[in-house]
Amino acid sequence: MRRSIESCLWRSQWWQSRAQRRVDSESHIAEGSATYAWEQSLAEQQRAIRWAAQWSAVRERAKVVLKTQLSSTETRYSSLPVIVVEIEDDDEGDEQEEQDDEDM
Repeated sequence: MRRSIESCLWRSQWWQSRAQRRVDSESHIAEGSATYAWEQSLAEQQRAIRWAAQWSAVRERAKVVLKTQLSSTETRYSSLPVIVVEIEDDDEGDEQEEQDDEDM
């Protein structure tokens, strides 16, 4: 997950660099391209923040497990809180989009 979060931050930086690149186009095209790039950069930043927050409990628990070297005594882990990880299906709208594409 760490790599996924780092990837989001890298893509955010990449989009920022793209926002500042298009100065040779007509002003309204350059402005639209820059605005789109800044929006994408913000979306990547928000995704990284959301993922970091959602996975912080898992990361903390993994640190404890790694620190204790996965010992066979379960009593050490009985004091750890139960972790609930919510997973959202971001692909729910894809089926409808694919159907719309096929209809065209």
